[in-house]
Amino acid sequence: ARARARGVAVHEGHCVAHGKMIPFLPVLELLRGYFGIGELDGDDATRRKIAGTVLLLDPELTTSLPLLFDFLGVPDPERRMPRMDPEARQRQLFALVRRLIEARSRRAPTVILLEDLHWIDGGSEAFLATLVEGVPASRTLLLTTSRPEYRPPWAGTSSATAIRLVPLGPAATAALLDDLLGADRSLAALAGLVRERTAGNPFFVEEIIQALVESGSLGGTKGAYRITKPVDAIAVPATVQAVLAARIDRLPEREKEVLQAAAVIGKEFAEPVVRRVSEFSGADVAAALRTLERSEFIYEETAHPDGEYAFKHPLTQEVAYRSQLGERRARLHAAVAGALEEFSPDKLDERAALLAHHWEEAGEAPTAARWSRRAAEWVGVNDLAAAVRHWQKVRALLARVPESPETMDMGVAASISLLNLGWRLGMSEEEAEAIFAEGTALASRIGDSRARAGLLDTYGVVRGMSGRIAEALERTVEATRLADGTTDVGVQLLSRVALTQAQHTSGDLPATLRTVREGLERASKAPRGGGSGTGFSPSIWLVAMEGWVLFEMGQRDAGERRLDQALDLAREHGEDEILGWTHEFLSYVAAFRGEAGRALEHARRTVEIAERLGSALSRASAYYALGCAHSAAEDWAAAVNAFEGALSIIRERRTGLHWEPLILAGLAEAHLGRSEGEQARAMAEEAVRLAGRLGTRVTECEAQLALAHVCLRTAGRVSRGAAEAALRRTLVLVEETGARLYEPPVRLALAELARLAGEEEAGRGQ
Repeated sequence: ARARARGVAVHEGHCVAHGKMIPFLPVLELLRGYFGIGELDGDDATRRKIAGTVLLLDPELTTSLPLLFDFLGVPDPERRMPRMDPEARQRQLFALVRRLIEARSRRAPTVILLEDLHWIDGGSEAFLATLVEGVPASRTLLLTTSRPEYRPPWAGTSSATAIRLVPLGPAATAALLDDLLGADRSLAALAGLVRERTAGNPFFVEEIIQALVESGSLGGTKGAYRITKPVDAIAVPATVQAVLAARIDRLPEREKEVLQAAAVIGKEFAEPVVRRVSEFSGADVAAALRTLERSEFIYEETAHPDGEYAFKHPLTQEVAYRSQLGERRARLHAAVAGALEEFSPDKLDERAALLAHHWEEAGEAPTAARWSRRAAEWVGVNDLAAAVRHWQKVRALLARVPESPETMDMGVAASISLLNLGWRLGMSEEEAEAIFAEGTALASRIGDSRARAGLLDTYGVVRGMSGRIAEALERTVEATRLADGTTDVGVQLLSRVALTQAQHTSGDLPATLRTVREGLERASKAPRGGGSGTGFSPSIWLVAMEGWVLFEMGQRDAGERRLDQALDLAREHGEDEILGWTHEFLSYVAAFRGEAGRALEHARRTVEIAERLGSALSRASAYYALGCAHSAAEDWAAAVNAFEGALSIIRERRTGLHWEPLILAGLAEAHLGRSEGEQARAMAEEAVRLAGRLGTRVTECEAQLALAHVCLRTAGRVSRGAAEAALRRTLVLVEETGARLYEPPVRLALAELARLAGEEEAGRGQ
């Protein structure tokens, strides 16, 4: 209040008891206050307020308005958001909000207040951590409150100061009691009892005084009380919850039931929702709320257009909630869910997790599962990890209800979605196997070949990314057989995407090219939106893969032209993930042609997109591409750093492991460039061994070439023999895989080997 009185902007956000299930709840509240958005503002008015504020603060940020509109639930139909990986969108959003707050602080000091962080959700905590980083460089004061058990990620940093609210000392407690009770002589003994029993906890002090007033032991008004009944002892409960429970029990029945209904809604609640779920009339509810406000159970946050209230203390809400029988709580949760659906039809996606919570507590697991699914689909745009949690919640809820066609369909959708998230984020073999088995059992009971094909496809991709190449091929071949047994062209298209990935990884380039073209044929026949579910456009991805496979097969010019087409298509349709992968392919093309500058340009663009998207898989491949580009430029130290970064990502996240021999081969070449022969030899031999074990035959070409290069730089007949063996093996692999791209460097290396042998023979003759 003092800051506002001095003209300082104050923006607030509050975490609530159920808030961990509602992504970005305090952030959304903070931003709505920041932009001055009211409850009655429609979508157009909201967008105007957001745009006007952004334009005023930093015109350069207006290009990011679609992101803000989308996050605040008012997407602009005329400015479509490009598809983006959820983790990357989250980071871009955080950076944007941080810039806006910094821009506001340049104009005037700003205070940001976020309360009750012990209930904060993961997405909001990540947002706050980003905001904390920018506070030292701005005129912003960030204030947060939390219980002692919560430790924020930024605790201990130089810019953060923790103020622990220690118990009041005797003098401070006495001053508080004087303020609350007054100076009547009858209070002398009582003040001593309160000090003894509360041990300096101000909340205990306030609540005990309030309880004594309500019990009739104290008469008068605040600051002018007197003893009206003897108080020989104060029965202070062991916990403040018990004190509050005693206060609640002494309420009149009407006020008590209204307080309990409000507690089911949440720490903050709107009067219309209380009226809807309460058994009392609107006038009685309004009167009860006024009484509860005077009794300091609640306080009014906003009077207009509808009364918005909050509990004075979170523990009050918790105790009021637990003081009800389970049957009544369940009935109220159902009523609250219905009211929220009715009153906020335009915010159902945003509130899907909250609605799922209320329906779950109401004992309506099927309905809760539907809302959890909706929450997963919505939050996936902003928080990939939260999407995983919501899909897991769907699974847990479905396990508690009898099977029906609808529940089985939701279970299959959850399994496919979790596997599809898993190959990007990384997933343990045990978890992937359990999810696949669960989904497959459901799909079999449904008798849905399309669902079985989808499960085989996504599980096959996960297995391939985990280094199980033969199994990935087996799964995706079976998925394609099932898909082709249906009339769904979209399912057939998706199976070609997964099969292309598996065939390419195993090293059968002619088969890969045939599958790519079969997929493109189906893409031309699929209805609009058909084949969705991968998170990217299957048809554009297949164009990029056709270009890269053609290049690997030795049709360099045709392959590069096709990759350029894919690049244009990805840009046109906002397919950032495919755009990054296509830049990656073009960086390999440029490096192979010896155009180091162009290779670096594409590789850096790849890394930029991958970091923005946040997918572990994309980041790993991007840093491998960067390593190849640095190698082409003979910047060996930078190459080693990039390759090691890629290796660290795949080993830590357990996805992209089929690339491990490829990255090791790149490291071997980089160490060789630095004249670190022993390390280069060890890396090359490990790459060859691993590629052979995994069955990644095109990758083995790279590994064998790296080993040959290392051996050629090592003196002695044994090394040259090893080099020749590696080169001969590469030629066999070229014939087996169709990877004609590697034949010219093999022939050059064989010629170098022959030259070295001839020089040695001439030396012996002399």
